Amino acid sequence: MHKFAAFIIFLGIFSLNASAQVKLSDAIAVIVHTNVVAARDIDNRIMPAVQMLYTQYANNPDELNKRALQLRREAIESLVEEELILQEFADSKLILPENYVEEEVARRIRKSYGDRLSLVKTLKARGLTYDSFYRQIREEVIIQAMYGKNVSSVNLISPQMILNYYQEHQKNFWVDDQVRIRSIVWTKNERNADEVRKLAAEVLEMIKAGASFEEMASIYSEDQSMKLAKEAHLDWRDRASMQTKLADAAFAMKPGDVSGLTETDNAIWIIKLEDIKAAHTLGIEEVRSSIESILKEQLQTSLKKNWIDRLKKKYLVRYY
Repeated sequence: MHKFAAFIIFLGIFSLNASAQVKLSDAIAVIVHTNVVAARDIDNRIMPAVQMLYTQYANNPDELNKRALQLRREAIESLVEEELILQEFADSKLILPENYVEEEVARRIRKSYGDRLSLVKTLKARGLTYDSFYRQIREEVIIQAMYGKNVSSVNLISPQMILNYYQEHQKNFWVDDQVRIRSIVWTKNERNADEVRKLAAEVLEMIKAGASFEEMASIYSEDQSMKLAKEAHLDWRDRASMQTKLADAAFAMKPGDVSGLTETDNAIWIIKLEDIKAAHTLGIEEVRSSIESILKEQLQTSLKKNWIDRLKKKYLVRYY
């Protein structure tokens, strides 16, 4: 038996009741209310990820088993949540207009398959049917709609919550000294180093004589981004994002200064300092949208957990 196939069987057996006298693929993993989550549903969910794990950890079976079993546990919980939400939708007597589903089906067909005929051929090759494809998308639409109805935090983040987070996490908004630089750069190796140094020195002399740095960069630099960059598009960079020699040169300069030749392991640089910004704490208006996103994510996670916990109390969930 192929080692990967044997490993997948091991994962399935690991989760089964020892007295189960059924085929592995038909074994019951979980019952949610009256719906069954079969072992094959879990294996189908995790198969692509487990294949990647097997490639990565084939020579480390302990780590492979640990990670694969964690994937399986996460897949089980994900499937349980989906079944709980679908059951809640069914009991709520809510109505999902089928045209919503049909529009989503049509959109996915256009995006991934081009047309329905190509979809049907692909499904047939995988042993699937159009009906199962449609049913899966319908369930996904229901789940997303139920999340939107029960786990929405859009209007729950107040200005005071944002201010509190900002004040409690000041260190997260500290920014080290930063510079904006232009550069002219040439790659070098053992064979061409002398020739590159000579050319770089000539360009530096032209700049010292009054030639435009930007024009010299557009003609000579091997860094295409510097050839095209306008001042507004130059990124702010701190020391950690730069090679040590470049950072030492840049942070020792004043705006408008041009460096001498700066050599790194595989390149020669001339840099011009456009601007420098002292270390500081970002103002609340600069980070307001980021904080709001963080708080929304935290709140949605909490709302989702509480909602799922309530559903687990409402509907019987039995693990095997």
